[in-house]
Amino acid sequence: MNEEWIKRCNDLYARSFTRGIYTFSDFVEEDKIALIPLKKEQFTTWGGAEITTRKMIRFGNSEELGYEQDFPLVVLRFAPLSKKFATPLSHRDYLGAILNLGIERSKIGDIFLRDNEGYAVCHEDVADLICESVDRVGKTSVKVEKCKDVPSSFLPQKQERELVVSSIRCDVIICKAYNLSRDDALEIFRENRVRINGNATTNNSYLLKIGDIISVRGFGKFEFLGEVGVSGKGKPYIKIATYK
Repeated sequence: MNEEWIKRCNDLYARSFTRGIYTFSDFVEEDKIALIPLKKEQFTTWGGAEITTRKMIRFGNSEELGYEQDFPLVVLRFAPLSKKFATPLSHRDYLGAILNLGIERSKIGDIFLRDNEGYAVCHEDVADLICESVDRVGKTSVKVEKCKDVPSSFLPQKQERELVVSSIRCDVIICKAYNLSRDDALEIFRENRVRINGNATTNNSYLLKIGDIISVRGFGKFEFLGEVGVSGKGKPYIKIATYK
């Protein structure tokens, strides 16, 4: 699987280089982005909003190609026709309504929910089909329309927290961030549910660096902002930013 993905990336970049055009992938998860066998200046990523877990990859850059090009994605708003009769909807409800049209998962990016309303990022190739064909999500009648971007109120919000920890090991900070026992944290690593900067890891003793993004499947995501002091007992004070 990884070999096929690496070959695909190399092919897309080669096509960009030889034809002098940008080439694009569909939406992929962060762990796929971490495997791209290219220099950072040879590609860029974007998921339609500042904080997304699924992104498109654009191969090529403006210095080489001499022009800019937007990513071929569209933000769609799903609004209930009657808020009075709208029922609570889940991520699965929205995704199911879209995939039932025969659209591949790779054409859909992140989905953002709040107050019986949703925003989905999709490939521009399928945007019209979704707008014309989706009139119901779950048991709620909806209207789907294109919009400029995802409102900031729908995006995950950062909340900074200061914690006292025994060390800056990844497992120690995960325990503190999510109120887990050490055994629970180790089990999460064994189940391969931890990603650091998009890379899956089982190295629970990894020492975090400023700017590291830690994702824990089933719990959430946080950014390590560094050490900010020392407690009276000599333990480090650290600061993290959790996404809610």
